Amino acid sequence: MAETMSIVITGANRGIGLALVQHFATKPPAVPLAIYACARNPSGIPAIQAAQGVTIHPTPLDVSSSKSIKELSSKLQSTHSSGVDVVVNNAGVNYTGSHSIEKGKFAVAVNSDGMMEMTRAFGPLMRRPGLNELGGQSRIVNLSSNACSMKPGPFGSYSPQLKEAFANAKTIQDYESLRDAYVKAIETDRDNEEADGWPKHNSYKVTKALVNVLTRVTAADPQIGKGILIESCCPGWVNTDMGGMMGPAPKTPEQGAMVPAALATSDLKGVSGEYWTLPSRLLAKIGADKIRQRPLTTNFAPALE
Repeated sequence: MAETMSIVITGANRGIGLALVQHFATKPPAVPLAIYACARNPSGIPAIQAAQGVTIHPTPLDVSSSKSIKELSSKLQSTHSSGVDVVVNNAGVNYTGSHSIEKGKFAVAVNSDGMMEMTRAFGPLMRRPGLNELGGQSRIVNLSSNACSMKPGPFGSYSPQLKEAFANAKTIQDYESLRDAYVKAIETDRDNEEADGWPKHNSYKVTKALVNVLTRVTAADPQIGKGILIESCCPGWVNTDMGGMMGPAPKTPEQGAMVPAALATSDLKGVSGEYWTLPSRLLAKIGADKIRQRPLTTNFAPALE
């Protein structure tokens, strides 16, 4: 009997997360597939007609809560004794244009620390070696954004010292130092983080830059990343509740889901710890070999170009 593949998707009640559930659930799988569609209120996840061989499990999860993450990881460790196959860290918040200390700290808790805690909890639980259907390598995919760029722009800029610190981060402790420095900046100078070298009033931009750092450092961590792949990616500008805050976005949630879906299941030739994005002209021909790769090891994001 074929082993069941397991896919965990956070923020699965709407937008890209829901589109990812639909993407995986409606295609006949090569092996039995269990999808854990995670959200703080899983009862709000719409019913989906799954293909034969696919089971969808609406699952409660609050990524800002270490307790909730631990409960989920313990449950899946018991249910899937051979290991989890794919985790897509999609849950996120965006408070661009609506700033407060509380919102800034919550953005850190969800967008970056939530992904870090999910990666730390699930990294050791991933199936090793991975299923043949995944090229023998289980993987964690973190949703980032081109907003992570370190280049000066309309949404603020970083000091040279912070740019260097982001580019040179190599350990989880380096990630924590950057996160702590940002939290301190918004706590002590809520109206002018720029005084400490951070983009002003843009927790989304900063937390997505932190996502790329945590992707790189966890991929290199022997307790977390050894034997699996950990990637981050930009889905593009997508017409979701979050993406629509900036105006009419050109991509549908289904199109936005194509990049993380490809990274979740394609043969990535062992590449790990990288940031990926996708030229819109290639949307119709999705595949890992079609996705533009930007190495975090040298550039960390579209940041220091």
